[in-house]
Amino acid sequence: MTVLFGWGPMWNCHSPSPYVVKSMIQLDMLEVDYSMQVADLEEAPYRKAPYIKDDGNLVADSAFIRKYFEEKTGKDLNAGLSSQQRAMAWALERMIEGEISLMMLHERWLKDENFEKGPAQFFMGIPEEVRDEVIESARGPIRQRVDSQGLSRFDEGKRIVLFDDSVCALSDQLSDSEFMFGTDPTALDAVVAAFTQACATDYFDTPMREVYAKYPNLKAHADRIDERFFKTEKWETS
Repeated sequence: MTVLFGWGPMWNCHSPSPYVVKSMIQLDMLEVDYSMQVADLEEAPYRKAPYIKDDGNLVADSAFIRKYFEEKTGKDLNAGLSSQQRAMAWALERMIEGEISLMMLHERWLKDENFEKGPAQFFMGIPEEVRDEVIESARGPIRQRVDSQGLSRFDEGKRIVLFDDSVCALSDQLSDSEFMFGTDPTALDAVVAAFTQACATDYFDTPMREVYAKYPNLKAHADRIDERFFKTEKWETS
């Protein structure tokens, strides 16, 4: 039995991690029979989720989870795409997981009011006398990463301009199609839908919501993915 490790519904999302949601959708696309369990980052390669256990194999990172099961099942999530479309799909995926993801991290982890109602929940089990130190050890690298990339050096207005450009590119690629490259979903559709849900959730107070509201075709696309791939309960019960 295949087990996907991550975190369950939170913040009006299928998971607080869009990468976990991405893997959930792609495993369903590949018709993999799997269940879900809560991630243990002490056992996780790279100390992050998602990761999977399958037939004694431990595979981490959403990109390599997809590759592993494409090889195992003999299926290609981008079957039918031309080489040019495959190149576009990969470029857009890297844009989402580079640019859009960084903005999401900034809004969730570096804005105090959002952090307190969101990621701070992960630290509630830590003894109070050391909790602040542990929290800073988690937020510090994120702060450094966002600053090193340059995003946090801009004021909010400029950050939103860049974010809007990225979201607009996704909307333009989708256009009035059912999925990103036509009538059949591909690997990119899982990424787009996962990050639409993560960035447009009304749980957080963030201008990302207003940006996504400008592009209703992306919300409609995420709803189609939901209806098609989230039909059964995957979480194991004790």
